[in-house]
Amino acid sequence: MAITRYYNPLRNLLQRFWDEDWDIIDKGERIVPADIYEKDNAYYMDLELPGMKKEDINIELSGNILKVSGEYKKDKEVKKKNYYRCEIREGSFSRTFTIPEEVKEEDIKAKFKNGILTLQFPKTEKEEVKKRIKVE
Repeated sequence: MAITRYYNPLRNLLQRFWDEDWDIIDKGERIVPADIYEKDNAYYMDLELPGMKKEDINIELSGNILKVSGEYKKDKEVKKKNYYRCEIREGSFSRTFTIPEEVKEEDIKAKFKNGILTLQFPKTEKEEVKKRIKVE
């Protein structure tokens, strides 16, 4: 018994999508995933930056605005016509975060290991001020 393959427009559209040249997508900025959490007396942020070198990562703090940026570069030079598929992107990335005001800016630390950038934001010693509010 022969199996008949039916025309499926969605399948053909998806196949064309995967076969298309990805230049338009590759020129956009890369989305960098981030985890933000709190432990003991500090906040932490982990950013996933596989394949990056620490020299290519920029971290800037202006007030309570933190900007992490950089650029992915390919080490290999291969002519475009010799690629069968090109999904490992190169190009710039940038993420901006608002950090809490109770952070010791001068003690912020950054470590980069195994493609994960970890930022540590030590908390300031904040005195709890109790204020009594009169009910009228």
